[in-house]
Amino acid sequence: MAFPGKIPPKILLPALGGAFLMLMVLLVAGALAGRSREKEAPLPPPSLNLKLSDFIMDDPVPLADPGWFPVRPIREKWEPEEIGEFWVDPVELGIQQLEEENDKLVRDFFETIP
Repeated sequence: MAFPGKIPPKILLPALGGAFLMLMVLLVAGALAGRSREKEAPLPPPSLNLKLSDFIMDDPVPLADPGWFPVRPIREKWEPEEIGEFWVDPVELGIQQLEEENDKLVRDFFETIP
């Protein structure tokens, strides 16, 4: 295929304009890229003069001063009547738990039988 000797201006002018525009974009991008490299300064090396006290943080809830006071007076010895209101026998608690678990196992077993 032979290259035509004369290219019509309808094709030649837009092609030259596009080539010129691409050349300008490349030149501007190159200038900006070169300028941005010149502006960047190297970062200073980090200071390594650290002490152990630099890592100590303040306690958010100090235990020495909880910020509250007991309402009732402190007692050295409790009477059985005073304890009875709050006492739950651990043996009885275990027996109740075991009874509930056994009842559930028996119920589940009998539900599977047709």
